[in-house]
Amino acid sequence: MKDSVKRVIPINTAHLMLNRQKSGAFKENIEIKPEFPEWVNNDTVQTGVTGRISLSCGLWARLAPTLNYLMTYPYGCAEQISSRLIPLAALRTLAETDKLPGYKARDLDIYIKDGLEKLYKMQHGSGGFGYWPSMSRESWWSSQYVIFAISILKKAGYEIDESRLAKALDYVETGLFKDSHENRFNHGIMALAGVNLAMNKRLKAADTDKILKKFSNIDDEGSAMAIWTETMLNRIPGDSLEAIISKLEPSHKSVSKGWYSSTVRTDAIKLMICLAHEGKTAKAKAAELAGGLLKSLNQKGYWNSTADTGIALFALAEYMSKEQEITSENGKVKVATINGSKEYDVNFAGVEIELSGTEMFAKEGIQLTSSNNVLVNWSMHYSYPDDPNRKEGVANGFTIEKSFENISGSGDIKVGDIVKATITFEDKFSENDDWRELSNLAIEDWIPAGFIPINTALKNDALPADIAPEEEQYYYDMTDGAYNFYADHQEIRKDRFLAFKNRSWSGKFKVEYYMRASYPGTFMMKPAQISLMYAPEIFGRTVPRIINIKE
Repeated sequence: MKDSVKRVIPINTAHLMLNRQKSGAFKENIEIKPEFPEWVNNDTVQTGVTGRISLSCGLWARLAPTLNYLMTYPYGCAEQISSRLIPLAALRTLAETDKLPGYKARDLDIYIKDGLEKLYKMQHGSGGFGYWPSMSRESWWSSQYVIFAISILKKAGYEIDESRLAKALDYVETGLFKDSHENRFNHGIMALAGVNLAMNKRLKAADTDKILKKFSNIDDEGSAMAIWTETMLNRIPGDSLEAIISKLEPSHKSVSKGWYSSTVRTDAIKLMICLAHEGKTAKAKAAELAGGLLKSLNQKGYWNSTADTGIALFALAEYMSKEQEITSENGKVKVATINGSKEYDVNFAGVEIELSGTEMFAKEGIQLTSSNNVLVNWSMHYSYPDDPNRKEGVANGFTIEKSFENISGSGDIKVGDIVKATITFEDKFSENDDWRELSNLAIEDWIPAGFIPINTALKNDALPADIAPEEEQYYYDMTDGAYNFYADHQEIRKDRFLAFKNRSWSGKFKVEYYMRASYPGTFMMKPAQISLMYAPEIFGRTVPRIINIKE
């Protein structure tokens, strides 16, 4: 018997998958069709296109893509983890009564427990939370998201670490009333600090007027947060609240200015104000605001970013639970595709129907017919591969390139060789001499299946030791015509390299990491991508390539 070595070979999908969604409602019949780019053809469809339709007599069918977006979002800063947890506090009751298709209460409990443990590990001695697990300083605004998530889960009946929450609330009180930094009041989202204190009965009467006046004068989001805070404190008489609610209007256009200002969050908070009051005016305005939020959902299945999506989904889940009548009147819907038809019983929670690529791609589309004239909500979520034959990178705000270098000096790559991957990118603003400060950059590079990343060989993993903490985000040095990208947080996973920076100036940057060629063969190198996390429509993507590893 000969000695042998067992190795597990990682297998990754060959192409970058792009996700899209459509949604709406109908009473009699409707034809729905996915919108595919020109490179999706019959060959692609057989292996690369997937689809799913959700149908319900309640709102859930239209919200399903948003929860899927949050649950599958690949990054893990404090805000992103919190934004996944926030809506689950409102949705778990539905899951417990089997009114959340695809999700069981016990599975959500496991997910929530894991998320809380990750957040607790980011808490600092001050009580605040770092934005990334590796950061040595607290982030005031993302700490508010974390505290809100923990507080909402506590309110929903989850067991949380009371000592950690108390320490976090001490941190908020200190930041608002003792340190008195003006930057605690410079963006509307900062008013979430008042909500957190009020929700936990930690906002003293003497302090309330002082901070709420400041928050109200920031912008519409700050003003909405201040009103919501007052409703929690029962400071607004019923008649006065009714008058305030009557003037609440949904935003005419979805506008996001990154993490710090968003009409989506503003409308979600307005919806929560309506839900805090009984009466016809509040009910009508809640319906109007909920409808506006649904209309502003983008074609990728989310609102602007995780920061917007978590709070918007939370508000809509609360609306769905409190204002939507869970009627016994069910719908009957016939779903007809190129492969035939089938009738489904559709209730408040609804059903999810998996469709093949062939059914999704068929020119005949998908026919939905209701046989009993009940209003049915629908959404269609589908995925397709990025163009594998693209010859140019995608430049929607960034240009980005990727190169491989065998450090042995050989042109060929053989099993055992160490390869340096270099990602170079430049924002379009600097190309046009429009220099800006950019927020929350994310680099994601998929590692070809024949390589194993080397975690210990990261080049850009530390700033010089003599750099003062307040200067870290502005420090740069340059080699080979590009600034070195010093990430605030980076990760090497089995299938990808990730690097993040909270603030950066415009310019040309590069980041490097190393891999070992481990398996011979021909492998697809999926595109590397850079984007702004809170403005993901600003991004750049490299050209997909084939790479060979020899024996």
